[in-house]
Amino acid sequence: MPDGIRTVEELAGEHRPDRVAELRELFPEAFADGAVDLARLRVLLGDAVPTLGADEPQERYGLSWPGKREAVRLAQRPSTGTLDPLHHESAGWAGTRNAVVEGENLEVLKLLQKPYYGSVKLIYLDPPYNTGHDFIYEDDFAEPTAAYLRRSGQVDGQGFRTSANRETSGRFHSDWLSMMYPRLVLARSLLAEDGALIVSIDDGELASLRHLVDEIFGSENFVATLIHQRAKGGGNARHVVRGHDYALVVAKSLRSLPPLRRDKVVQGRVEEIDGVRYLVDDDVIRKTFGKYEPGVERRCLYEELVEYKGEAKKREVDEWIARGELFLLPWGGGKHAVAKRTPVREATSKLYSIVKVLSEQGRKDLERLGLGGAFDYPKPVDFVQQLVRAATSPTGGDLVLDFFAGSGTTAEAVLRQNADDGGDRRFLLVQLPEESGRPGFPTLAAVTRERVRRAGRLLRSETESEAAGPEARPEAGPGAGLEAEAGTGPAGGTASTDTGFRAFRLSASHFREWSPEVSTLLGEDLEVFVDNVEASATDEQIVHEILLKAGVRLDTSLDVLPLAGEVVVLAEGGAVAVSAARRITPEFIEALLGLDPAPRQIFLLDSAFGEDDSLKLNARLRFAARRGETDPDRDHALRTV
Repeated sequence: MPDGIRTVEELAGEHRPDRVAELRELFPEAFADGAVDLARLRVLLGDAVPTLGADEPQERYGLSWPGKREAVRLAQRPSTGTLDPLHHESAGWAGTRNAVVEGENLEVLKLLQKPYYGSVKLIYLDPPYNTGHDFIYEDDFAEPTAAYLRRSGQVDGQGFRTSANRETSGRFHSDWLSMMYPRLVLARSLLAEDGALIVSIDDGELASLRHLVDEIFGSENFVATLIHQRAKGGGNARHVVRGHDYALVVAKSLRSLPPLRRDKVVQGRVEEIDGVRYLVDDDVIRKTFGKYEPGVERRCLYEELVEYKGEAKKREVDEWIARGELFLLPWGGGKHAVAKRTPVREATSKLYSIVKVLSEQGRKDLERLGLGGAFDYPKPVDFVQQLVRAATSPTGGDLVLDFFAGSGTTAEAVLRQNADDGGDRRFLLVQLPEESGRPGFPTLAAVTRERVRRAGRLLRSETESEAAGPEARPEAGPGAGLEAEAGTGPAGGTASTDTGFRAFRLSASHFREWSPEVSTLLGEDLEVFVDNVEASATDEQIVHEILLKAGVRLDTSLDVLPLAGEVVVLAEGGAVAVSAARRITPEFIEALLGLDPAPRQIFLLDSAFGEDDSLKLNARLRFAARRGETDPDRDHALRTV
């Protein structure tokens, strides 16, 4: 590309680590003529590389299958797509931090790498189980985005047609592994250091999935295999009645992962203060300082602390009481037990490896929303909610990602957990637009959005009814509490629960790809790229693509500012400014320079400068001059694409 111009593909790829450069920095002696010399590298690594005979093949423990090499390459290939906003399919766009994306999940995961790198707290997946009837995503290794758009029906109006992975296929397990591998590789890079991946699976691919996550995440980061008890028993099984599936739990870093928690079964003394229920623990002394002295069978009371635990321990307890962390509970005879109050909703214990939630509840969850039969095997909300409860915190805006979104159970689980504990968790769903076969909903992605929309409305209805009293509660049954028109409804709900979402759709980039061949660098072929923006692209689509590939998240608040006859979109509190102006004037540059606070980065269309290279160069210098001499991004204050 001409000097100073950066394509959106290059912009999106800036975050990707250069592994070759990292290797060169560690082992410069292993490079010859700009390429890695594997023989030299082997010598430098010494004992870390096993010594083999001349004709001896190297044997390694690991998982291998036909197509693995292509799957590895596919994970590394950048996406040339973008995500277009769908305001008419959203619920409360301006006030929500949730998102639902329609599109092929591999391409979407690639587009999410820069804005969401290392920031997802929990990834929950319920992928195809590879039963012989499941649909397997058919990845095109040569041109994934274009192939997806052809198959997704954005041209002919038909839904995405996947093909069943039949057991008669010679690549039955290989196809499933090739589908999962690149998606899990990309998923790992999105996880926070204290994040976790939880994948539901059955016997068919359990062993393969375990090998796969061990390879990608490291076996040292495996946490547990949960048993999901989903059926009561019975049936016509020939040998064994299967009543459970599994959920593999893997950490990004096991050392950083906090304990997984579940709601504690409340037993013992409970008291209510100002409408809040507290669990009272009156055995704090034993739990804090250990067992009593021999011969003391009852709990140690406050008045006996000095006798049994000493002056230092009593002073420590007195400090806790003074801070309000402990209190004295009357125990009879003028004595007191040292006790602690814990809000019932905060009382937790460690997650148990067996989670019992029947699958039929998932169907009932959809029926209650008036969407019965939309999905064959929807996960129960309660099952996923327990996982969300275990792996996320109510504070800090934890993000939950599900890129096999299906019926949207994960979104409802997040909404309900937030309502239960006042949390501020967010969700990001990705769903392929497969044909739904359901009237009114051309694709399963449309059903997913509608489920999330209705779940939010039902939650708001329930919350309002509880506040109004039992007489106002909606009757149970399909669609109860869902009287609002389908497709509408603001974010909000309770004072603290965001029940809205922003909708997006995967599409081809709105910028023509720069891929010059020697034979085409002439005449009109080159002139096409003087203006590299597709003629059909709207200003909003252009702005959103630039923001996405600059690393701005989908839930970021945007401010639209009229400026010198043009429009500027400000993101991240004004730190990033983007304009799709098709003609840049000196007056517009002056107006941009006058923004206060000054944006750290401004993005403009290169073609909008026309042939006025002096205006562009002068603008670059003036924007750079506002940054300190030592600022590493000084030369990127103004960027053109």
